[in-house]
Amino acid sequence: MPYPLFELATLLRVRQNGASSEASHITNTNRTRNVQVRMCAFKEQRNKAITVMVLMCDNGYLLLRYSVYGQPPIVKQVQWFQHPSKQIVCMTFDPSADWLVCACQDNSVCIVPVAAILNPNLENKKLSQQQNWSTTDVTIIEPTNRRAPPTSIVWWHSIDDKDIAIIGTELGELVFIDLDLLHDVAVTDVKEKVSSLELAQNDKSSVTYLLIHTTSGEQWRLLLELSPTQWTAESEFSQMGFEMLEGRTIPFETFLQSDEFQSDFAPVPFKQFSTCVRLSVQHAKGRNYVAAHDKDTSIYKVFDASIDNWLPLFVYQVPADSEHIVLSDRLMFTVGKHMDKTCLSVISNQMSETSSPTVDEETSLDAIVQMFVIPEDETILEIYKERFPSRYLADRQRRQKTHKQTDRVGGTRYDGNSSTFEYIEPQKDTVLDGCVVITDAAVYQCRPRVSPEKLFLQLAVENSDCTLADKLGIVLGLDVNRLYEKGAKLRLSKGEYNQAMKLFNFSKCDNMTRISSFAKYGRMKEILVHLRHVLNRPAELLPTERKTLSNLAVQCYIQQIVETKDRHLEMIFRQFLTDSFDYNVMLALNLLAELGMYELLMEIAKSRGHIGDALDLIISKGTLQLGIDSATKAMSQEFSVAMATTTGSLLQCLTSADLVYHLLNEPEYTNKYLTAMKSCLRELDMETLLRLAELFDPSRPSMKMHLQKAAIQSRRRSLSQCSISSTFSSLSSSSETGYHDINQLRLETLIEFFLEVLLVLNYKRQVIRRIHSSSFVGYQDDSSLSSPPQSPLNSPRRESRVPKQNTLLSCGQYHGAAVCHGDLYTWGRAHSGRLGHGEIIVDDGKVPPFRVETLHMHRIKVIAVACGKEHTLALCQQGVYGWGSSRHGQIGTGSTHTQTRPVEITELSNHKIAAIACGQYHSLALSQDHRVWSWGWGVHGQLGHGDPYDQHIPKVIQALTDAQVIQISAGCCHSAVLTLQGQVMTFGCNRFGQLGDGDTEKQSLPTVVMALEEYQVIMVSSGLFHNVAVTTNPQLIYVWGAHPASLRQKLLQSRRRRGSHSPVKPQAYETVHLTPRPIDNNILNRIKQVSCGSNHTLIVTVAGELFSIGKNDCGQLGVGTYRVEQFVPTLVQHFSDKLVIAVAAGVEFSAVIDISGHTWVWGRADHGQLGLESIERGSHHHPGRKGQYIGREVLTPTQLSGLPLVVTTGALSVNTIDDYMDDSMSDDGSDNDLEISLPELSRMGPQSLPYSRQCISMVLQTLPSHYSHTVMLRLCLDYKDWQGVADIYEMDRKFIYSMVYRLRVIKHKDWKSEMVVDKAKTVIHGCLRILSDENSGLNDSVTNMDLAFLLHQVLWFWYTMALPMQPLEAMLSEYFKLLAYPLSLMLFSANSDEVRYSAPENSADIEIVLLTDREDITLPTSANSLLEIPDKIRHSFSTKFCLQVTSAVVTHINTGQPHKEYTDILVNGYTGDKSQLQRSLRHQPNDVPEEKLWQEILQNLKKDLNSREFIQLSHNDAKSLLNALREQIQSNTYRYVPEEQEPDVMVFSCGHHFLKQPFLLTTVPLFETAMNNLPVPLPATADILVHMYRKNGCVPLACPNCVLSTMKQLESG
Repeated sequence: MPYPLFELATLLRVRQNGASSEASHITNTNRTRNVQVRMCAFKEQRNKAITVMVLMCDNGYLLLRYSVYGQPPIVKQVQWFQHPSKQIVCMTFDPSADWLVCACQDNSVCIVPVAAILNPNLENKKLSQQQNWSTTDVTIIEPTNRRAPPTSIVWWHSIDDKDIAIIGTELGELVFIDLDLLHDVAVTDVKEKVSSLELAQNDKSSVTYLLIHTTSGEQWRLLLELSPTQWTAESEFSQMGFEMLEGRTIPFETFLQSDEFQSDFAPVPFKQFSTCVRLSVQHAKGRNYVAAHDKDTSIYKVFDASIDNWLPLFVYQVPADSEHIVLSDRLMFTVGKHMDKTCLSVISNQMSETSSPTVDEETSLDAIVQMFVIPEDETILEIYKERFPSRYLADRQRRQKTHKQTDRVGGTRYDGNSSTFEYIEPQKDTVLDGCVVITDAAVYQCRPRVSPEKLFLQLAVENSDCTLADKLGIVLGLDVNRLYEKGAKLRLSKGEYNQAMKLFNFSKCDNMTRISSFAKYGRMKEILVHLRHVLNRPAELLPTERKTLSNLAVQCYIQQIVETKDRHLEMIFRQFLTDSFDYNVMLALNLLAELGMYELLMEIAKSRGHIGDALDLIISKGTLQLGIDSATKAMSQEFSVAMATTTGSLLQCLTSADLVYHLLNEPEYTNKYLTAMKSCLRELDMETLLRLAELFDPSRPSMKMHLQKAAIQSRRRSLSQCSISSTFSSLSSSSETGYHDINQLRLETLIEFFLEVLLVLNYKRQVIRRIHSSSFVGYQDDSSLSSPPQSPLNSPRRESRVPKQNTLLSCGQYHGAAVCHGDLYTWGRAHSGRLGHGEIIVDDGKVPPFRVETLHMHRIKVIAVACGKEHTLALCQQGVYGWGSSRHGQIGTGSTHTQTRPVEITELSNHKIAAIACGQYHSLALSQDHRVWSWGWGVHGQLGHGDPYDQHIPKVIQALTDAQVIQISAGCCHSAVLTLQGQVMTFGCNRFGQLGDGDTEKQSLPTVVMALEEYQVIMVSSGLFHNVAVTTNPQLIYVWGAHPASLRQKLLQSRRRRGSHSPVKPQAYETVHLTPRPIDNNILNRIKQVSCGSNHTLIVTVAGELFSIGKNDCGQLGVGTYRVEQFVPTLVQHFSDKLVIAVAAGVEFSAVIDISGHTWVWGRADHGQLGLESIERGSHHHPGRKGQYIGREVLTPTQLSGLPLVVTTGALSVNTIDDYMDDSMSDDGSDNDLEISLPELSRMGPQSLPYSRQCISMVLQTLPSHYSHTVMLRLCLDYKDWQGVADIYEMDRKFIYSMVYRLRVIKHKDWKSEMVVDKAKTVIHGCLRILSDENSGLNDSVTNMDLAFLLHQVLWFWYTMALPMQPLEAMLSEYFKLLAYPLSLMLFSANSDEVRYSAPENSADIEIVLLTDREDITLPTSANSLLEIPDKIRHSFSTKFCLQVTSAVVTHINTGQPHKEYTDILVNGYTGDKSQLQRSLRHQPNDVPEEKLWQEILQNLKKDLNSREFIQLSHNDAKSLLNALREQIQSNTYRYVPEEQEPDVMVFSCGHHFLKQPFLLTTVPLFETAMNNLPVPLPATADILVHMYRKNGCVPLACPNCVLSTMKQLESG
């Protein structure tokens, strides 16, 4: 059956036929029944929905038709020249369809202004450019040379914007006429008559050639122009560092510029085709093609338009005798004979595809979709393809409501039920391409009458047999499944449920779609029937789907039972509940309890072991349906947890031991009774405590799940009533969550309970140890101060999982990102949305640090960040998120669209990702089970999948499955990974030696770097084109790969050496980068982190040192120099007094984070990648930092403002800097993530002591935000766990208290004196180093009282432990700047009553305790002052040390530092007038250092420097000064000497003025006397000022009268 997709309508007619009465468009004066169309031309402007057509009639008239979609067509008739020599032989349109060019019989060429004739008001752009063509008349170009009559013509618009008419003649000549110059420009020939010409272009429009058809059937090709492919700035070579020429500078070749020796521009015959094959140019599916129609075999082959490969893209079988074939996206239009009638056939491309070269008439007929009969007396001249706008069908349907259908010719008339179309609304109608058929009598338009989707739905919905609909779907390649689903929903809307289910089966849609569609219409019975049918075939369902459907079945059963009271259905439901194990038992129990079906509830609970839950549910409804005996029996037989009744709780009758015993037998209930268990922990034995510790162990997978639920406070929505709406509203949650009260517990409660269990357990062990002393068998003390709790990165079970690698800082090409307290901040260039701020930032804007609000608002905690060129990835507790450009799929969401805000990468949501890395256009992810995912750009094999294809979603690298990868890194177009065994594997581009295998061949699968096989590599980092690896034992740094710019530079140097006959072999410079090579370095400390940029590398050690190496073109090394390359790691001196904890190298810029949390940046800044606002505003100099900026580049590290302090909780450790660095790199952003750093706690410490003391420190340090520090501090003190107290104080940044308790741990060790000294020095040294660090943020908060307390504790510890003083003196002398002052008070002034740091009394012992109302550590009653120490301690210090202390204190006082205590001592010991001494001491000159005083004076003087450039005197003042000076000269009291340089008049800015001589002789002495007679005399100040006033060459700026007046006011106030 033909499908009524099209209709054939008459557009115009030049003569009437017997079957039509339509009026002719020929004027009455010329109308005859013999008028015929001789030739035609048609052009379509696709972007404007405009068609232009010209018909040349045999009566000498041109018939022009101009049509704009949605407007009435314009038809005009133009009379042509009547002379036979001007008869048109051929014609064609220009590309814009504004002009028509005609070749006449006399070889003249006529240019007709078609657009101006049809629409005079139309703006003609060509007219403004070309004045040689008339817009009101025909422009005639007479032939300049004799040639044969023309046969065909085409219009060629060349690349260089020339308009050329190419004319074929009867003798095979090809004449090229420049229509702008109006004369011939070239000629060639093919030696035989040309029948037709066609222009063909490849898809990139870089090649244009002429397709020539001759009367003999031979076909030729003539190359017209060739333009090389233009590389864009983003091309591969541009990314690799090569300089690219702009496209306009690349020359192109054209036939018009060629000579006779260029064979490429000569006509070439197609030898591969016989004369029965006809070539034609086609356009479909957005591409250009060349089609070859073999009339003998009726085979239609479609080739690429570039014709450089004659392997056909498509092969079709067309009906025999087909002519005028037009190819579209899904259909072909062809003319042929059918039953001796001329027909226009619409053929399906899908159905006519063939692989057989033989004629198959049956196949070709089956492919015919629709057929129209052309009147017998008409001859078809040509067929042209016509496109229709997307709104065409909607407009047509609207017109049909008010107008009758237009004339149709032939075909099968099909009028379906119009009501069907009213409710069929496909999501998107497809408008098929049609065609225009031109005969010698009329013009017909084959146009779509209905969309394929609408017709498909009509066939599927209104017919019981879907065969026709299926065939239509195959014919047109429709999305059949989606359409069947739509049809099923239409059936549902009409109440045809059985037919709807049938269509749903055809659609192959998932069960949930079907169920939700039936539920929308309340068809619960049908849903239940379908569920029973599906669940009877469980093998066809996935486990998760089976569980979801089973839960739905439970709800449907209950709803139907309640509604129908059907006993038979209830029996079936009982059987289902008994037989099925896929539904959620708690969901069923909840529903049964809600509806009061207690008998069935207890039956199910008993069969599934949920009696306790059932009883709890019954009681929660306010009544106990079971007797107490039944409950007790159920309790003793089925579960160990009693339930609370309405009058009390049976559990309260149990003893503590029995309570915990029963709860441990049913661990899922223990969480409900934590309070009861906490109250009896001290009464439990060690075995029970061990079971509790194991049950609540957060490192166990089962407990982690519960903790995560408690962390997010998930609340399950219970069903309030059994209705249709409530049944399906809980669909998404009921299958995933159970009914457990643990979801209502706070995460802190669970962690605190576990820690308290450990404290009690280890406290009991300590008590047993004291009782049995060393005879206690199997006990080992595991509280080791020297070695902090074992890091999960180094735990014995590390090979089983990779911990999350917290990358706090990352840099891309033009942007950077930092993680601060779980939030992400980005800055730099905002192009392509790489910053994640949405559309609020201009695409090319430069942005200072801003928080990514999308992540913050959704409370998504960021752990790590990675930056690519134009995209960013963030590893969060809730998953991996990406944003920015995804042109190659590098974001990983499956789309290539740009994302300006973070979106989750759902492919990774079910995997525990430990690390992420970004290359230029590709991304990597590493999971905790050592699997590696890759996605994005893959042309060089950098994805490691063995192929060069891009991946739009993450895909596991199968070649690395067994490699146990622990670290990943990505470069421009290569990748590198590090395995647990210390092997480095690389893959991707190798053009510049990035893979390190000694050659330049790319590798698409991971390959081991063999040059590093014999070394143990501990870290690897990738830059754009190079890599760095660090080995251990010994510590070496290996580098391989090189930047293209560096290679070019070395190549030039090599050539110069060869030219200068240098003995250096150039080959060494050309291949040294292909394999790893060690570099010289003087790095003594262990390397902690390496980061590679485009051509430089940054290295951080465990001591917080920062080294840089490589190119320095933009100051990216941070060493303060410019364009000076460093070949060995060079220490960045700027951070010599700071500790660096994180580093990131971008493309020619760098960034680091120091210990205080400040972020520093330097290097290239032209795109805002440093985030410095001053640079963005064009500032080239920074106040107070001379020479820091050169142009738009920053040479030395500059602090990045606008970014919060990056503080890692619990990172600081007073033991060693190594411990600090280890923690700082793994803590930040780990709030609420319980899996990043917890090893198996039960195996920590000695094997004979599970859950040893080390577990407490591990949990305290790893999960600092998951418990109350105040609560745990109290518990640790109660159970005398001094190590835990120290750990908590350290995390709260109370380092002095932490040190005190660590010393207390050492005090209780049975160590030798040497060991105690070493351990104590480590603890004290660590504390003092942090307190003395200016960047630690503690300088302002640490007072002399705190330091005195610290020294008091250290000295008492040293005294009570009887340790040698020499190590203590050496250690304290390192920190004299910090400790000298309070230490001197303790050593030299402790017995003075005036000098006291009072401390509350507590006890007579020296033990340290914690006050209840203060978080302060105090001393006993025997210590009346913090400064008091026994004389034995004071006298044990050496004389040399005491002198050093004295010297340091003197320096302290001389530099103007506070010394109130010594002032008080001096005043109290003075026997004279103490008040006068106090005033003198307060105003002594040395109170303010001279340097600081001068700095303040100069600062004040500069305030008005710019506002007052001169002193203005009034006329009277100036006149009086002049008269006084004249009088002195006349009285000879002052002789004026012109040669003197000293001023004769002194004028001050305050308005006072003096003559020079009276000022020195009178004013200055009076000033000195007045200063000495002030209430508080200032003799020193007076001496200095008088001396300066009288000093030659000194210009006084301070007026003595004003100085004196100010001092009087100050002292009186």
